[in-house]
Amino acid sequence: MSCNEGCCSMTVIDKYPEKTKELSDYIAGLELTKDVDRNRGFLIQTLHKAQDLFGYLPDEVQLYVADKLGLHASEIYGVISFYSYFTNKPKGKYVINICTGTACFVKGSGKILEEFTRFIGIKEGETSSDMK
Repeated sequence: MSCNEGCCSMTVIDKYPEKTKELSDYIAGLELTKDVDRNRGFLIQTLHKAQDLFGYLPDEVQLYVADKLGLHASEIYGVISFYSYFTNKPKGKYVINICTGTACFVKGSGKILEEFTRFIGIKEGETSSDMK
């Protein structure tokens, strides 16, 4: 299917209805109320479930979760951007983690990171085009 046929405008919500249904069923099983503060307590576990299903948390999934929990999209994004576990970009099959903290950097991790980026041909935080 070419982009002219509309595939490129499909959101992951539309593209994966079975995953969306599983997320919806999961959320329906939570003890949600009209109390937004109480529902906020389910946010992190719901984001974990959503990321497990979709592999990442694109904007449309964030909006879906926000709507279901009765929260603002900015709250969802705030949590996703705060916790390093969550990502709003697709990750490849193999994730490479290199410690870049001070202690690691002093021991040469910067050079290791440079070599990986050179060899794989992507920058830190990016995913290769083959999604590996």
